[in-house]
Amino acid sequence: MKTSGVREAACFARGKPYVHRDVSDDRFSIAEWPNGVTDRENLTTRSVTRTWPDGRSETRRGDDPALRGYPRLPGEPRDDPRSNRWSLEFSLPGYVEGVREGWSDDDIGRAIVHDLPRRFHALSPERQREELARRVPLTDTRWDALIAAMVEHVAWLHGHPTPEWVDEPERFLEPTWVLANTRQARLESVWYSPPAFLRHGAIPDPRDLDRRGGERCAWLP
Repeated sequence: MKTSGVREAACFARGKPYVHRDVSDDRFSIAEWPNGVTDRENLTTRSVTRTWPDGRSETRRGDDPALRGYPRLPGEPRDDPRSNRWSLEFSLPGYVEGVREGWSDDDIGRAIVHDLPRRFHALSPERQREELARRVPLTDTRWDALIAAMVEHVAWLHGHPTPEWVDEPERFLEPTWVLANTRQARLESVWYSPPAFLRHGAIPDPRDLDRRGGERCAWLP
């Protein structure tokens, strides 16, 4: 079996899409879901055209919440764990899957900056402590620093000691990586970033975290 076939089978086994570039036009990324749904993303406009097995299609903005979950077909069980792109069973090590499977930077960033803190916030204090003790594997990419920074931040936010594994040398970046794209947002990121992100050298847009993730106050004044 070709490498692409092995990756596709591995993704489908976990109820996740197999994501790859369109070989006929590299301006597009294609996500093939296990149930036959296909998402074709224009990497320039960030619009996504979703095509269903019956041939029906619709185009949405790439950040539309309707595109984030598993695209259930009529008759598929609503309690299927594939209904969420990240496993319903929260697991910090699970946040490296997108990096290993070649998700787009936008998808990986949303998983770490939006999904991780909000789902961690929903856990009981006991479960939070259990999860913090679980070392997240390294991916040998700059995402390692952002994951470590986010975990250190949520640990502080919820009154837990910082787990030792976030201090591994591979989880720090130099020079600092600022995720925001515009000049003003980049400046605000550095000015208002919580200490954990400054320490690890990976700073998200300060507008990306809010009270739903447990933030005590807005990053920006």
